[in-house]
Amino acid sequence: MKPSELSILLAEGEGTMLEYKESLSSSFAREMVALANTAGGKMLLGVRDDGTVKGIADSNALRARIQDIARNCDPPVTVLVEPVGEVMVVTVRESDAKPVQCSDGFFWRQGAVTQKLTRDEIRDFFRSEGVIRFDLSLCPRFRYPQDFDRKKYDAWLRLSGITGRPRTEDVLVNTEAAERSGGRLVFRNAGSFSSPGKLGVSSTRPTSPASSSKAPTRSTSSTARTSRGASLPTSRTACASSSETHA
Repeated sequence: MKPSELSILLAEGEGTMLEYKESLSSSFAREMVALANTAGGKMLLGVRDDGTVKGIADSNALRARIQDIARNCDPPVTVLVEPVGEVMVVTVRESDAKPVQCSDGFFWRQGAVTQKLTRDEIRDFFRSEGVIRFDLSLCPRFRYPQDFDRKKYDAWLRLSGITGRPRTEDVLVNTEAAERSGGRLVFRNAGSFSSPGKLGVSSTRPTSPASSSKAPTRSTSSTARTSRGASLPTSRTACASSSETHA
């Protein structure tokens, strides 16, 4: 990760896929499990809750502790640990063997909050996770940059609170609207969000680029990341509905 990409994450605020941690505290395993059980995400070690950088010293001992915590989850969680300036970025992969637990139990992300669930509750939740997974599923019909609407993206960027001149692709990847694959940018349904026949930036309070799908009954927004972001309708191509995707 480049410093410019970290700056974007610091501007976003905590959310479903982003957690700030000042230090490697006792709650670290819970946050890791919660991300693995939801949709994956990043933990920024050395960052206060308000997004200011406190800093944390990079060391082999710190990296080993993080990897040990990941391995001690049941089942183990896959993580990538990399220092970016004074911040340690821990990328947590979404587990393909949900539900995952740590010694404190089962957890998942509800917005920016980590919530503890019983095993029955989390099993019930993941039986119906299609309402969540649609946002983060890839949109095969979306071609970048052919279907990318620059005007709508620029309007979203003005509302998002992200300052400076970050590279467009870096913003799209770090807001989970798209991912890099095979040297090209592949969009998720959240990033290509559109209404058939009509596209436009929301005139209400800005919401996140990944908050277009209906949330589960216990969640206010399954993929909400920050109230400072804006809805990101960047597509000229409508993707399949969640029912089509999971049929």
